[in-house]
Amino acid sequence: MKPRNRKLPPFVPLTKATMKTPAWKAMSHGARSLYAALKGRYNRNLQNGVYLSTRDASDELGNHSRRESIQHWFKEIEFYGFTRMVSPAHHGLHGHGKAPHWRLTEESFAGKPPTRDYLNWTGELFPKRPTREASRQFAQDHFAKNRSRGPHATSTVARTGGPVVPRTS
Repeated sequence: MKPRNRKLPPFVPLTKATMKTPAWKAMSHGARSLYAALKGRYNRNLQNGVYLSTRDASDELGNHSRRESIQHWFKEIEFYGFTRMVSPAHHGLHGHGKAPHWRLTEESFAGKPPTRDYLNWTGELFPKRPTREASRQFAQDHFAKNRSRGPHATSTVARTGGPVVPRTS
């Protein structure tokens, strides 16, 4: 017996040709997942710009995704040429934030054909985000060098008018 309805359920098409490109292979797994979430919001009939707030992306990708990671992935997929921003984030009339809108370069946008900017990727790698430990170590090193030494610390700068005598409490 033949099935009556041969229509596929909704899905996100990621073509093999796109996934074989050097730019796709260079992207992090998080950026690829975020791109799939953005592409799932694209409507071929409308040829629309897509949007996804960092909060909604965190929910969609799993609550373990930190806001800083998601912001980094948005920059990464734009760096590799998979998206281009068409309108930046801003506050609406009543103080409600509006997420940036993106054009997927792999798809048509507003009646114009796809640009596929990722095919023109130069080979330059997107800078890795420092780990929490590296950020902590940087902060400790930076502030240890630049912090105030307090009122009772001896100066290492030569003073005029006599020898340097350490203060005692």
